[in-house]
Amino acid sequence: MIRAQAEPKETQELYRNNKNHKWQGTYPGQNHGVMKRNEIRAGGNFENRDSILPKKLKGTYKKFDVTNGIDSPRFVRDTKMAMCIIQK
Repeated sequence: MIRAQAEPKETQELYRNNKNHKWQGTYPGQNHGVMKRNEIRAGGNFENRDSILPKKLKGTYKKFDVTNGIDSPRFVRDTKMAMCIIQK
């Protein structure tokens, strides 16, 4: 579980917006005015290739980018436990 207060304001806002949208992928207005190649991705499978989380069935972990880019921090949500962490 993450401590939202410890994260930057933009990250806290993104967390609240995703939570309010019930973690259903990109929420309305999230990518407004952003070119397609720079869109923030949300709701895709997190593969857990480095085993940073306990091993679970594929599709259990979902990823939600905080910003765009390859090395972007992201929320990783366990869909079975409703737990969310931030990967930096």
